Amino acid sequence: MKYFKLFLLATMILHLQALSQKQTITDINGFIEKRPGHTVTLSHAIKKNRPIISRFAHFEVVDCRPDTSRLGIGFANAQRQIYFKGASVQQIIEYYLNNYFTDTASQFTMRMVLKKFWISSIVPNKEYSFFSPNYVPGGSAEYGFAISKTFVKFEAECYVKKGDSFVPFAAIDTTLTSEKTFEYSSGDITVKTLCHFVQKLNQRNVDHIIQTRKAFSSIEVDSISNRDYIYNIFTTDSLKEGIYKTAEDFFNNQPSGLAYEIQKDKDGLSMLYLKDENGKVYYSRNVWGFCDGENCYKMMDGNLFPIFKSGKAFYILGSDQYKVKTNVTPLFILAAPWLFVGAEGVNEKVMRKLRLFVIDHESGDVY
Repeated sequence: MKYFKLFLLATMILHLQALSQKQTITDINGFIEKRPGHTVTLSHAIKKNRPIISRFAHFEVVDCRPDTSRLGIGFANAQRQIYFKGASVQQIIEYYLNNYFTDTASQFTMRMVLKKFWISSIVPNKEYSFFSPNYVPGGSAEYGFAISKTFVKFEAECYVKKGDSFVPFAAIDTTLTSEKTFEYSSGDITVKTLCHFVQKLNQRNVDHIIQTRKAFSSIEVDSISNRDYIYNIFTTDSLKEGIYKTAEDFFNNQPSGLAYEIQKDKDGLSMLYLKDENGKVYYSRNVWGFCDGENCYKMMDGNLFPIFKSGKAFYILGSDQYKVKTNVTPLFILAAPWLFVGAEGVNEKVMRKLRLFVIDHESGDVY
């Protein structure tokens, strides 16, 4: 018993030291990979949702999403990465399109450039998804729980193959939702997304489009498909200090020259203060984010959270929910110190509900 108490005391001291220091994630991919996985299967969903036959004999899928290694990140009791087992998103989507949505009598080949295909979870009337015993939409307080939805952000640019060139055919951009959690609906909503995609394609006149639109080479199509990644934030190693009024400021690495201060409130939370033309300091929660010259931060519900880059994708470990403890008992969490990223500004009275978010590479939206 004596040695156990000494071990517990040593553990608490080590974690208290970890909490007192600013922690960083050096490998966001490694951090995400350690999240529990949820495997999406489509075999049952493809039988449940009758596929729509397209006007194409073959589909070529090119994955131009910022993160091509997974299908999304969801939250249902725990943060989970969503993926297909044993194959890439590009391989699975191409397989199912060619085996269930093609017309063998057609002479046309479609190149589908996948810009977005991302599954996540939301809560009604909330921007972000958390299960909470205090959130009871139309339910009992005793058995209260948050109603979870699943949504998929989908965007694709499509080209019809004409000899060795490609004719722009359609741009499909949509969001589909399900009342069920992603654990129960991810396969179903993936197939429904493909059905919706093919339905949109079928509304267009293939012959007319091929005859009237300019064709592009494969190299030109690749250049067009990657145009979103020409912004400075995707390529620079030199971040500029300042305030991001909008997502455009962030992508262009062109923050404003507004004077600012980072202050802590009574609970130790980081707050952004701006100065007006008279030098008067005022609290602001209406900017997109800011950069201190070394790291970028996204404002969520008036607080600041760090942004991490992974290839072409940008992630946030953040929250719009936090809870102030009613006592001053220190909170000790038995976990590796590097997991305390995003905890800067959280003292022993405050607990955050942290989760991973992705930044939309076109709009700057967070989901």
